Amino acid sequence: MDSDLSHKAARAELKARLAALAAEVDATRRSDGFREVLRTASRFWEYSPFNQFLIVLQRPGATRVAGRKGWEAMGRRIRRGERPIAILAPTSNRRSFLFVPVFDLAQTRGRRLATFRATSHRATRHVRSLERAAAALGIEVTYVAQAGRYVGTSHGGRIEVSPGERGVARARILAHELAHELLHQEERQKALTLKRPPPLRTHAEMETEADATAFVVLAALGLEVPSAEYVAWQGGSGAQILRSLGRIQRAAKRILSAATAPARAPARPPGARQPVEAMSVQPS
Repeated sequence: MDSDLSHKAARAELKARLAALAAEVDATRRSDGFREVLRTASRFWEYSPFNQFLIVLQRPGATRVAGRKGWEAMGRRIRRGERPIAILAPTSNRRSFLFVPVFDLAQTRGRRLATFRATSHRATRHVRSLERAAAALGIEVTYVAQAGRYVGTSHGGRIEVSPGERGVARARILAHELAHELLHQEERQKALTLKRPPPLRTHAEMETEADATAFVVLAALGLEVPSAEYVAWQGGSGAQILRSLGRIQRAAKRILSAATAPARAPARPPGARQPVEAMSVQPS
């Protein structure tokens, strides 16, 4: 991939595949297909959806990628004769893109890398990581009883979680509500600040994005849980789904970057933020 033509062709192919998946009549195949897209996102959460597609297109079995210098910083070297994977990176003026080489873990040798050991009985550790992520993002977490069948709600700068939920269930709720905060509450708060109407999003669209973000975050931590049907993507266009996946990837990256960063003093929540609208997740 060394030309604008191949770039455009690859992007068109990605949109076509997403549109075909959204048009799949069989609900099981459609859900399984989107779930695989999100599993890919969980492996390469630091990269855009388009670059994730480029990685699996060129090396379907890839598990973790980095540039030559990145691998060397981790004590590993590229094996002789290995062919690089081409992904896109912005130029210094951010007005265009160029292809840069990365390599999969299997193409390297050297120091053994640490991996997440995140079985369900260790979920408590990841709950603490998500709580720390919330603090770093300026979001307060409180454990209070919820009305009706709700187990978690998002209030703009604060999320509430039912104290009866533990382990993996608690981690799933935290990830879901953090996603609502970053995807939907922030854009509403921004709209209020700028005194303009917020983007119009259906409840199905917001729940699909929050569910998908939570799936990516938890899968990246080794806590993959049953996913939803992603109703809002059914019958959607490739371009629409790709935009949604971009929002999901950016939100997941913020949560995972904060969750996996070395522990430090939490950031102070910005100002006195008023609740915008409660979001909720009900048990599957």
